[in-house]
Amino acid sequence: LEAPSVDLLVGAIARLPRPLAIQCGDGTRSSAAFLLWLADLNGYRRASVDQLVNDLLLDVPFETKQWLEYQLPAVGSAEPLTARSPEVRQLFDPELSSFMYLAHCPDSKEAV
Repeated sequence: LEAPSVDLLVGAIARLPRPLAIQCGDGTRSSAAFLLWLADLNGYRRASVDQLVNDLLLDVPFETKQWLEYQLPAVGSAEPLTARSPEVRQLFDPELSSFMYLAHCPDSKEAV
């Protein structure tokens, strides 16, 4: 996806009603979409990709991390990481063979 399409995807995720399920066959594209939305929401930058993937215990292939690093300058602000990130859980449904994500605010405990 090029920058205009990424911006459309991130905007759609931001506007869609909650709870929101983003699904794909192996979790790669849904992980990437979710991380792009987080980047836009919190101003994450290129250097944040590895940290986010590791902190959130996401199973993201190397090629997808490279693509995310390339895309992050196209979304979010130029500000550094926020002091307090949302807490995220990656869930796998073996019957559907799909990943889902639960994100909540550490302060308010509101979730999407």
